[in-house]
Amino acid sequence: MTEVNPKKQRIAFVYFALILVMLVVVSMLFTFYSHTSLQFLLLTIGFVFSGIGIIFFRPNQQLISFIGWISLLLFLLQLSILLSQQYFNALVVIIVVSFQFLLWYILGYIRKDRILRIVGLIALITMLIYVVFLNFL
Repeated sequence: MTEVNPKKQRIAFVYFALILVMLVVVSMLFTFYSHTSLQFLLLTIGFVFSGIGIIFFRPNQQLISFIGWISLLLFLLQLSILLSQQYFNALVVIIVVSFQFLLWYILGYIRKDRILRIVGLIALITMLIYVVFLNFL
């Protein structure tokens, strides 16, 4: 096993803490505040954080990469909920986002990347639950 660089470990911890703070802030604002431009700004910041986790921590830190993919999944789900509430038909948003998650799974299968396959599968199951939940409302 390779030894983990302490500096990289601190960066990973700060990154993980920022993702948790962003998830809490976005969830609170979605619950208590309805200003859509602020929500879009926070969603964009969430995409940036998850992209940092996916790109920079991928070779050595699979846990951080997994957290990055999961946070990207959560922000995509929140964005799809926001778009379906504000602008588009909910079915169109669900189909587009589900197709992207299916592409993640296929890409993980082609690249033999276990993390990408797991996240794609979690995303597809989550979208299925989301569709079932929408049908019962």
